[in-house]
Amino acid sequence: MRDVSVGSRERVADDADGRQSTRTDQCISGLTLHELSCVLGGSQGQVIGAAFDLKHFGYIDITEEQNDNRRCVLRPIRDRMFGFDGYLRLVNKLASDAGIAERLEALLPLY
Repeated sequence: MRDVSVGSRERVADDADGRQSTRTDQCISGLTLHELSCVLGGSQGQVIGAAFDLKHFGYIDITEEQNDNRRCVLRPIRDRMFGFDGYLRLVNKLASDAGIAERLEALLPLY
């Protein structure tokens, strides 16, 4: 299974003078196959099948990182996920009202 990248991640890059620096890349939003497996449950084959179904129906793009890791990144196509933003706001509000927002944020992947 190929690993994939999510949310705000630290990345190591070579500076112009050859030094390595770590930066947080905020613009990459995606989900690893492992994280998708944790969300959906099921076998490795089912998770890979779900990823390709999401791509087939136009909900995600599958791209490859252009660094040494060459990991696949599943990125949501926000225009196709019109109900997701409202659902996410509702879940965040309910979690905040229940006092579990921090714990829920730690458990759920970033989008």
